[in-house]
Amino acid sequence: MNTYFYDDYEIAELSYFEYKHLVKSFISADDEKLIKIFERLLSSKIKAERRLHIGDKIKILLLLRCLILGEEININYEGKNYNYNLNTMINSIAFNKKDFCYNDMVFKVPRNLFYSSKFSCLIDNFHSFKLNGEIKIIDEYTYKQKELILQNLLQMKVSNLVKEFSEYLESFSIGYINNITINLFDINLLKLIKNFYTSDLNEMYNLEYNILHFLKFDSNVFDRYGLPELRIFVNKFNKEQEELSKKSGNKNIDL
Repeated sequence: MNTYFYDDYEIAELSYFEYKHLVKSFISADDEKLIKIFERLLSSKIKAERRLHIGDKIKILLLLRCLILGEEININYEGKNYNYNLNTMINSIAFNKKDFCYNDMVFKVPRNLFYSSKFSCLIDNFHSFKLNGEIKIIDEYTYKQKELILQNLLQMKVSNLVKEFSEYLESFSIGYINNITINLFDINLLKLIKNFYTSDLNEMYNLEYNILHFLKFDSNVFDRYGLPELRIFVNKFNKEQEELSKKSGNKNIDL
């Protein structure tokens, strides 16, 4: 499969079978499962020399969708249909590029697509703290170890920390149609992106049948090519059939 370079990371295209499996996995996915599906997709398709954060991940999910199905989507919103280009959404992604600092503690830009609470987000991204004039780096510590350290440092006084962190997170957003702004940590954003990925499975099964029955391709083709290339193959076949039918006067096979 092809790979593409964006910013400072490498994105690998999904094969047809990988994409079909993704679409099928969405069918019964609740919120927790959806988060895991997207995180797994990102870890399997992205190579980066640095730590990816929430802004990177949302952008990559939209870029991957563009590679599979194109940049244009049709949206029905409040009874109106809109033709929308996903690049507009990608370019609107905003986030705070600076780490969050609080009382000599440093928290990295959040890395996961979703957190159950702001406090759990703080723990997961707890990077360092200063004790007796010495900076302690704790990136490699476990979640539980970070939680204990943070609780000891705060002495259970977490309300002001969470308040300031909430203000820090307000800049993490993405634009949508009609000047709608969605917070990057809103689970509804992942549900929206899931809808962008969704395809009609019956149409996909028809494509498989046409590839195997009429084009006589081996089934391995579905692992070697993505959906866009397979559609090109079928379209070329249809065009050839049309040209042959014009020459012979016979009805062509329409896929």
